[in-house]
Amino acid sequence: MCQVFDKSIRDFGHDCRREALDDTLRAQENVVEFAKEASFHRSSIYRSFSPNKDPQFSTVVHFLRALGLRFAVVSLSPLRN
Repeated sequence: MCQVFDKSIRDFGHDCRREALDDTLRAQENVVEFAKEASFHRSSIYRSFSPNKDPQFSTVVHFLRALGLRFAVVSLSPLRN
């Protein structure tokens, strides 16, 4: 799962990133329980990742945390001495 998110963030546009999150949400066995774990109501989490929406950063962070993942920032170029 980490590789899917990493690739969608690095290589694809906004719609692909949102679709990766939406697909992951819909793949959950118990969306109600998952939404609670992510601190959202089921309907609001579906709306957050629906087409033509731009989810808030905090929504994405809570979503990833509920999956047992975290958001990280990595340098695009090697560190200079």
